[in-house]
Amino acid sequence: MDEDHKALERALKRIEKLQAQLRAARPRHVLFDVALDLMCVADTNGYFKELSPSWSTTLGWSIEELTAVPFIEFVHPDDRESTDGVAKSLYSGTNVVAFQNRYRHKDGSYRWLMWNAVLEPQTITVLAVAHDMTEFVATRQALKASENAYRMLFNGMLDGFSFHDIILDDDGRPVDYRFKAINPAFEEMTGLSARDLVGRRVLDVLPGTEKHWIEVFGRVALTGEPIRYENYSQEFDKWFEVLAFRPGPGQFACTFHDITVRRQAETERAQLQAQVEHAQKLESLGMMAGGIAHDFNNLLTAIVSSIDLAVADVDTDAEAAKRELATATMAADRAAELCKQMLTYAGRAEPQKESAQLSDLAREILPLAAPSLSKKLSVDARYSPEPLCVVADHAQIRQVILNLVLNAGDAIGDNEGTITIRTGSRTLSESDLSSFRDGASLEAGRYAFIEVEDTGLGMSAETAARIFEPFFTTKFSGRGLGLAATLGIVRAHRGGISVVSTPGVGTKFVVVVPLAPWHTPSTNPKPIDEQPWTGSGTVLLCDDESTVRRVMARLLNSLGFDVLEASDGQQALEFFRSRPNEFSAILLDLTMPKMGGFDVLPLLKERRDNVPVILMSGYDEQRLADFDAMTNVTFLPKPFRKAGLRRALRQVLNASH
Repeated sequence: MDEDHKALERALKRIEKLQAQLRAARPRHVLFDVALDLMCVADTNGYFKELSPSWSTTLGWSIEELTAVPFIEFVHPDDRESTDGVAKSLYSGTNVVAFQNRYRHKDGSYRWLMWNAVLEPQTITVLAVAHDMTEFVATRQALKASENAYRMLFNGMLDGFSFHDIILDDDGRPVDYRFKAINPAFEEMTGLSARDLVGRRVLDVLPGTEKHWIEVFGRVALTGEPIRYENYSQEFDKWFEVLAFRPGPGQFACTFHDITVRRQAETERAQLQAQVEHAQKLESLGMMAGGIAHDFNNLLTAIVSSIDLAVADVDTDAEAAKRELATATMAADRAAELCKQMLTYAGRAEPQKESAQLSDLAREILPLAAPSLSKKLSVDARYSPEPLCVVADHAQIRQVILNLVLNAGDAIGDNEGTITIRTGSRTLSESDLSSFRDGASLEAGRYAFIEVEDTGLGMSAETAARIFEPFFTTKFSGRGLGLAATLGIVRAHRGGISVVSTPGVGTKFVVVVPLAPWHTPSTNPKPIDEQPWTGSGTVLLCDDESTVRRVMARLLNSLGFDVLEASDGQQALEFFRSRPNEFSAILLDLTMPKMGGFDVLPLLKERRDNVPVILMSGYDEQRLADFDAMTNVTFLPKPFRKAGLRRALRQVLNASH
C-alpha cells in the first residue's frame, strides 16, 4: 500500500513537472510563431531541433528540410570555418553576440544573418536568434562603393574642390565660412594644404577675402541657388571659373577650374586682332596714299616738263622769268619728295640702297635742322667711335633723322632744353626686338642704332600709341605725315622704331637698322654723260593722262623724235602690230586702265624682241628687276625731267645697236 502510494506520488510529481515544463515552454513557442527574426534551438551535434516559421519565410526551405541535415550545410563555404569556431565557443559556455554569416536560400542566393546565441546548460542546447541583414549589407556595400568612387573622384579630379559651412551672425547674415574639406587639386592650385585649412575660418587663413564673396556664397548656402562665374584672384595671381552650389542646408561647395591659360590666350587673341585691325587700317591708308601719289606724280611730270620747256623758250635776258621758273621747279621738287614719303609709307617705294656710315648721315643732317630749332636748345651729339656700316637709302635715312630731330625740337618748344643724339651698335634678341614697332617681323642679330632724346613735355601712353598713324598730329599745324613716313622708311630698311615717353620728363626715339658685316659698294649705275644729245625716228608714247602725253610729246620733239600717242595699252598694241619696225623706242606707262604696261610689254617683245622700251611709273617698287630677262628695257620713275628722259633714251637706244 505504502509502495503504491509512493509510486502514485512519484507519478503525480512527474506529471506536475511535465505540466510546469509545458507551461514554461508555451510562451517560447508562441514567441517562435510570431517572431519576424529567425529563432532556433540547436543541439551540440549541429542540427536544428526547433525553428521559428520565419526561417521558411526568409530562406525558402521548409522546416523539415532545414532540420533534416546539419545546419552547416546551409552556410556559405567561405563562412563555415568561422561558424564552426563560433559553435565551439558556444559549447564551451561563451555567449556569442553580433556574429555574421551567410545562409543559402533555396533559390541559390545567400542571405546575410546577424546572430546572438547562448548555451542552455540544463538541456545542453543552443538558443539563438538571427536577424536578416541582407538589405543592410547590400546598402552598406553600395554606400562603401559610392564613397570609394567619390573619394577617387575627389582626390583624382583635375578641378579644385572645397566644401564649407556658412557662418551667420545673430541676425542671420553671412559673416564668414569654415573649410570642411578640400581636394588635392585645390591644394595644388592655391599652394594651401588641407592641414592648414580644414576646420578653420576663411578670414583666419585668407584675411584678404572680400566681403562680397562671403555674401555671394552665403546666398548659395541659404537659398540653394547655384552660381557660376569667372574671377581673377590677386591672392594666387590666377583666373578661375567657379561653380558654387549647396550640398545641404547651411553649406556650400565650390569647384575651381584654372582658366589662366585660356584668359591669357583670349587676351593675346584680342591683342592680335587689334594688331590685325590696325594693320588693315594702315594698309587701307597706305593704298590711299599710294593712289594719291601716283596721280600726283602724273601731274608733277606735266609741271616739271612744262617748266623745262618754258626755261628753254625764255629769252636769255629774261632773268626774272627764269628765277620764277626756278622757284616753281623747287616747289615741284618738294612736292615730288612728298610723294616719295607717301609712297614710302604705303610700302611702295624701293629704297636706293647703298652702303653708308650711320654716324656720318647724322652729322650731315644737323646743319640742315639747325635753322628750324629754337636758339634756347642745345644739341648733344654722341657719335659712336666704331664704324656703323649700313646698307640704306641715304636720302631716306637722312629724312628719318631730320624728322626725329625736328619733332624733338617741337616737343621742347620755346623752353630751354636739350636734344641728345646717340649712335652705336648692339646685339638684339627676339625678346629685345618685341619692344620695337613691328618688331615681331625682325630677325635677331646685330643692329646699328640712332637715338634721339629730348627733355620736352613728353606724351601720354594714349598719344604715344597713335603717333605713327598717318595724319595724326599733336601740333597746332602740320600735315602729320612725318612719323608715319618715318615708320615706312624704317620698315623698308628691315628695321624697327620704338618710343619711350614720360609726361613732363621727355621722349626718346630709338631707330635700329641691320648692321652690315662689310662695306657694300654702291650698285647704282653712273649717269650717262650729260653732253647735248638728240635722236631721230618715231617714238610710240603710251600714257592714259592726256596732259602727260602732250608735255612728253613736246619733250620728245625737242630731242629730235617724232611721236605717235596712244591713250591705253590696247591702242598701243594696235599701232605696234600694224608697223612693228617703224618705232625707234616705246615709252610705256605701267599703270593704265584696260591694259597696263605689265600686260603690254610681253606682247610687244613677242613681236619684236629687241625693241627699246622705257617703262614709266610713279610706283618706285616696279623696277627693271621685274623684267631682267628682257632686253633693251629700262625704268624711268615719275616725275622726271628732260635730262632724265634723255638719259633713258640714250641708254636703251645705245643698247639696241
